[in-house]
Amino acid sequence: MLNPISTELLNDFVSKRCEEILVKNKTYQNFNNSILAKEENFKKTLTIKQIMQFNLMEEEILNSISYAATIVYKSCLNDVRGIIGGCTYKKDGL
Repeated sequence: MLNPISTELLNDFVSKRCEEILVKNKTYQNFNNSILAKEENFKKTLTIKQIMQFNLMEEEILNSISYAATIVYKSCLNDVRGIIGGCTYKKDGL
């Protein structure tokens, strides 16, 4: 089991690595740019209050996606460690 400092460093590494991968991926960038353009047009139809609500919801969605990417990446790292090193790994609760 990793100590809290190691866990924090691993989380930071995973987060930055996922970001590096996505920034270089043209397909992801095309999806992202398309979403941003549609979002911009959609927000033009909203009131200030609705935009604020939308922004809060979007923040929650992005946090969820970031968390999901992190746990999947960490699970894959554990799987590889288990396969290569013959060590055991936890299935949940990384």
